[in-house]
Amino acid sequence: MTKKQSIKRPDTIKSLCECIWWLEEQYDLFNLEIDGVKVWQSARMQIYYHIAEKLEILSKPQAVMSRMQKWKVLTGYLKNTLMNHPFGTSSVDCIVFPHPRTKRVDGREIDIYTDDIVQQLLNEQKSVIEIETPYKGKHQRESSVQTYYDDLLILIRQFARFVPLSNVPHETISQITEAMKDKYCIEIDFQHILSMEAKRFKLEYKYYKKLFQKINPKTLYLTVSYGKSALISAAKEAGILTIEMQHGTYSRYHLGYSFPIGKSSLSYFPDRFYVWSDFWRNLIDLPLSKEYVLDHGFAYMEKEKKKLSKIKKEDDQVLVLSQGAIGEKIAHIILKNIDTFQGYRIKYKLHPGEYESWQSYPSLKALLAYENIELIKECDLYRLMAQSRYQIGVFSTAIYEGISFECVTILLDLPGIEYMEDLLKRNIAMQYREGESLESYR
Repeated sequence: MTKKQSIKRPDTIKSLCECIWWLEEQYDLFNLEIDGVKVWQSARMQIYYHIAEKLEILSKPQAVMSRMQKWKVLTGYLKNTLMNHPFGTSSVDCIVFPHPRTKRVDGREIDIYTDDIVQQLLNEQKSVIEIETPYKGKHQRESSVQTYYDDLLILIRQFARFVPLSNVPHETISQITEAMKDKYCIEIDFQHILSMEAKRFKLEYKYYKKLFQKINPKTLYLTVSYGKSALISAAKEAGILTIEMQHGTYSRYHLGYSFPIGKSSLSYFPDRFYVWSDFWRNLIDLPLSKEYVLDHGFAYMEKEKKKLSKIKKEDDQVLVLSQGAIGEKIAHIILKNIDTFQGYRIKYKLHPGEYESWQSYPSLKALLAYENIELIKECDLYRLMAQSRYQIGVFSTAIYEGISFECVTILLDLPGIEYMEDLLKRNIAMQYREGESLESYR
């Protein structure tokens, strides 16, 4: 057996994170720069997803737009750039960058993570604008403040490949490429990934620098900091306070929020982090001092819980929470153990990102032949949680919401279960045991 044949390639989220941590420590990658851009910090989550997909730990989203759909989206971007770009506004106190995905609440399409903070700022007599990224090429939200679209930036990014670079550390990048190949038998084109990240960063940084000079905000709120390095860098240089609103789960194995010991000072992490509860505040050591990790609550969920407080649990109802990165794997386990679900009604809830791709899951298509399986797309998810005795999933944010609705929580042993390590240790959730009846979990 050759040396490379004996190498253990990462096959779980945990082992993949350990692989990346090893690489970061060996080559001091948090300080790796191209033209002044700390490219590893900026591209870290992109690299994580790229390797996870290459190793088939996670699946790449399969929805592909037709040529006509692409042209329609591009036409929309051009129209929005002409009609609704943010450079047309004047000075404001606060900018909010909402999550692209929306939810219909009381007749409005809103971002459930930032809608409450916008109302709070307005009550404090602050001037507020929102800058919105399209979701699947469309803008759907109805905002209570002036909303601008960042479609112009999307168009500008298309020219990134033409941005010149001068100080590229080719030797270090070659070393990490060879290290991954030798230690883990993984071939990654770090040269391309890191160079393109530097080019995109430089374009985006100039865009945001000019925008902030024009509107001079004091505070910036956003929902996802990873992938927003240029935005955060430009804001910090302009003296703008950056605050991230929690939008989902995180743990030691979520590389958007988990960093090696000693990396407490990162160039592109927000100044403040608003979490949903003390549970999240104390879950892991975020790269901020504790006084800057603040319990802001999750107003949307608390309001919904109050509305649904009188709904009774249905003991035979099971809510399955699918996820795009592991959608087929989840369906396969349910199908393989379908006999143990006799006598139960399964509400199989797709993630919004799966609406156009779920038919590529052979196991899910087979499941739908059973009378007790109902495929759910658009729905009142909290009402389903309030009704369901059980919920089954892996690492979806919705699992934490289901726990607050007192669902018996069962986690499938699939990539990403590492995110839920703390829930398992505290016996808040249980790992699925194939072949056993659901009664054994109560």
